[in-house]
Parts: sequence; structure tokens; C-alpha cells
Amino acid sequence: MDRYSEYLSAAIQPRYENDPQKNSQNLSELVVRASTQGAKLVVLPECSSGAGYIYQDLGEALEKAEPIPGPFSLQMADLARQLDIYLVVGLSEREDNAVYNTAVLLNPAGKIVGKYRKNNLVSVDKRWFSIFSGGDNFPVWETQLGRIGILICGDARLPEIARCLALNGAEVLCYPTLWGTWDQFLYNAPTRAIENKVWIIASDKVGKERGQDYPGGSFIIDPNGNFLAKASEDKEEIIYAVTRPHVARDKSLKDGTDLFAARRPETYKLLVKPVSEVFVYEQIKIPVVPSKTNILAACIEIDTELKSKEKMTEIAVSLVSDAARLCSRLILLPELWLHVATFSPENWAESIPGPTSRIFGELAKREGVYIAYGAIESDRSELHKTTIFIDPRGEIVGKYRAIHLSQAETKWAKAGDDYIVCQTEFGKIGLMSGIDGYYFEAARSLALLGADAILWTHDFSSPIETDFLTVERAIENKVFMMAASKRGEGNVGGSLIVDPKGILLNHATSANQIIKAQIQLVLSRCKEALPKTDLILHRRPETYEKLIEPVRVKGK
Repeated sequence: MDRYSEYLSAAIQPRYENDPQKNSQNLSELVVRASTQGAKLVVLPECSSGAGYIYQDLGEALEKAEPIPGPFSLQMADLARQLDIYLVVGLSEREDNAVYNTAVLLNPAGKIVGKYRKNNLVSVDKRWFSIFSGGDNFPVWETQLGRIGILICGDARLPEIARCLALNGAEVLCYPTLWGTWDQFLYNAPTRAIENKVWIIASDKVGKERGQDYPGGSFIIDPNGNFLAKASEDKEEIIYAVTRPHVARDKSLKDGTDLFAARRPETYKLLVKPVSEVFVYEQIKIPVVPSKTNILAACIEIDTELKSKEKMTEIAVSLVSDAARLCSRLILLPELWLHVATFSPENWAESIPGPTSRIFGELAKREGVYIAYGAIESDRSELHKTTIFIDPRGEIVGKYRAIHLSQAETKWAKAGDDYIVCQTEFGKIGLMSGIDGYYFEAARSLALLGADAILWTHDFSSPIETDFLTVERAIENKVFMMAASKRGEGNVGGSLIVDPKGILLNHATSANQIIKAQIQLVLSRCKEALPKTDLILHRRPETYEKLIEPVRVKGK
């Protein structure tokens, strides 16, 4: 099969009207227009047939849905054949006495290459759509346009789904959707492209259907997180972008780290355990007194231009003391804040407990605060990139050795194997470090272990890490995220605190700055994104086995 090295993709954003025949005719005209502009891959929205998406009940859904193949899919298949294009079409599929939220991939011969049924049904879906429970859960198809996978709307809320598709070899993810909340198109979907290094072509509607407003915002994003095309929020339109599927085969960050090669599937076992067997399942049932979970938290952004270890320690201690004086009880410093790039890790390593941990232990005891910071730990002949958590007694109650290491870090550090969550009187605190943030598996494991807040020590080198990864880790797990970074020597800084809804509570704009926010950890005990849409309890771990397979990318 000859493959295109590049081609034009199109996401169609139609206006919904309360006229099924008019909707179908309009879709056909829009597809023709996209083809006329040279598009070889065209993506239509979720449930784009005249039958629509909102039904009175299951009875009406059964009446209006159709089998595959059926009238609408055959109409679209004939169009794909006439125009010599690949076409992805969302529709309501009827099979026996069930209705599925389905998308089909049609090829230029007018044949159905395959179909995908939505894995993560959200609130409204559950009134008439059924869960698919057999066969290949996350199929990927080899085509002239690359390896194509499909996810539908709420599927992007759960990072497991896009990851399974990417591990199955997907280079291009076609994303028929009907977004219901702002976080879906601002954070969920873009982050799936970034963390998996894949193309995403997202197609939504505009207009109103039985009280449901469709927000538009269709987009095409490349594997590096660049938005190549964006649609408006209120206009019918078609957006286009040149797509180069082979770019998705390079999973490297700017520093050369291969994101997929650095995965640690052996540490992800918790992600495939039945929901009823993970700690958070019981935790969210425990009654909580909200005032007992309310604290002032602080992140400290350190200036790495200070070359002296003694001077940097002095500044850090001063900033932590100031934060405590201002009533902060949970204080986070960046990773390796004592380590300067011009010095070797061995020269900056310490045993734990050691001199620096004792300094912060005494400070934590004196001020009655919790302190977390990143360090280079020396343990016999091994070095670890470690995050240390000290309680108000001055004792080390958590020591997390980074599980995911960058290419440069693998040259001197030994990776850890265990995710760490620490108990405090106001809630449970999870620890992450460095490129852990690129791996949803790390934050998800911490959330399943009951973390109400996740403390991420890192050196931000790209706005992607602040604008998408930190916020999305909060949203997808419904936890508070605190991320502290150094500033200088290639680190862009931008330490921030985000709540479980993805709302930015505070962020740093300069070095040696303290940012503070009041956080009420009881908010992390509700995992619902929408009614009857629980991002933890409604996961389907039995379909995520791909996550723990010791393989890289199928077909690479």
C-alpha cells in the first residue's frame, strides 16, 4: 500500500438544524467542499447523521438509529467513493436492541475500513447508548494516510483511551465530538496529542439541539502541541491543515528523551485493577469535615543563577520561612534546586537524611509546616532523583525516587519503582518529579492511591508543561496540582497551583517568588466531571491491558 507522506486534512463543523433531511444534505455539501479544496481525510462530528444526538428516551433512539451499514453510512460511503477520500463519520448505530455511539472510517473505494464504539459514555449518553464490551476495544487501521485511530468526545476525558490507541500504533486520531464543557477542547483533547505525540483532528458542531448548545471550537493539532487550525465557537465552517503522519513516529522531547521508550509499564499495574479494588474507591465514601481539609499552600520558584550551594540554601530557607510566616502550611520547592547544570550530580548528592534534609527538618519543626523538595540522593553507590516530604515534627515521612527519567538523567540516576502518597491531617499528598508529568500513568496511579493533591517538582522548559500538562493532570484526576520550577539556565519557570476543575489559583512570574493559594482538599473527593460521569469510578480498567504490556509502539 502506497502511503502519502503528507496530505490535507479537514475537520467539518456543521450547524445543526431541527431538520434531519436538511442536516444530511448540508453534511454532504460540506464534504464535497472540503474535497474540492484538496482534503484527503475528512472528519465529521459525533452523531452527525440526521438522527442527531439528543433523544427523548431509548425508544426514540432505537427508532432513529440505524444499522451499519445503513442508509446514512452508505450515503457517506458513496460520497467517499465519488470524491476519492477517507471519511470519518459519527452516528448512532442500532444493533439488536441496543444503540451505540459509533464512528466509522470509510475509504476511497467506499468501503467501511472499520468502526469504533465510544468507550467512555458520559451523563447524557447513558440514557440511550450502550457500552461496547467485546472485540477490539481500540482498533487502529493501516491506510494510505497513515495509521488511523478514532476516539469520540468523552473518550478524551480519560487519558487511558488515547494512550491505548497510540500504543496500538495510531499516528492520526480522528476525533468526532460534541463538547459539553470548556475543559474538553481547552485541555483534555490537546493534552492527548501532546502526551502521545500524535495528530488529532477534532470535529464538533455549532447550533442547538433540544436545549443542548454545541460550542464549535473544532481544531487540528500536531504531535508537538501546535494548533494548526482552529474553528470559531459559533460559525459553520471547515478547517484544514497539512498532515504528515510520519511525524507521529518520533516520540522525542526536545532534550532527546523518547517518551514511549521511557515508559515504565511494570509500575502501571494499578491502572488495570478493577475499580472496586483501588484505595480511592473506599476513600471517596468517607465523610469529611471540609474545614479540616482547608490549608494555605505555597510553591517557591528558585533562581538558578545563584551558583553557590550555600547561597542557594540560604535563599531557599529564607523563602520557606517567609511562606510559613504568611501562614502557608504546605510548601513546595522545585526539583534539584541545589543542582546547577555546570556541576556534576555526584558533587551535589547527599544521603537522606543528610545536611539539607536536616536543615529543612528543623525549619519544618520550628514553623509547624510540611515541606517538599527535590534532591539528588546518594545511596551507597547509586544516585536517585528524589523528592523528600517532611512533616511538622521535622521527620521525613515520604521519599519518592523518580520513576520516569529523561535521557540525560538515565546517565547518572537509578529510577525508582514505587509511587508515593503521604498522609497528613488535612488530606493525602502524592509526589511527582521531572518528566513524570508527561505520563498520565504517574498522576493517575497517585489518584488511585488516594492523593488529594499532587506535588510536582520540576524544571519547566516549555509552556506546554504549565499550560497543558499541569492543568490536565488536575482535571483528569480531580485533584489539586502544585508544581514548582526553577527559573534560569533554560528553565522558563512558571510555578503554579491548579484546582480540581483546572482553574488556575496562582502562578509565578519571577524568580525567588512565593505563590500561595487556599486549597480545600475535600474538593478532590468528588471525581465527577458531569452528572453520572465519574473520572475514576467509571473507568473501564478491563479494556486498558495495553498499558501494562512491555512493548513500545506497534509497527514501529
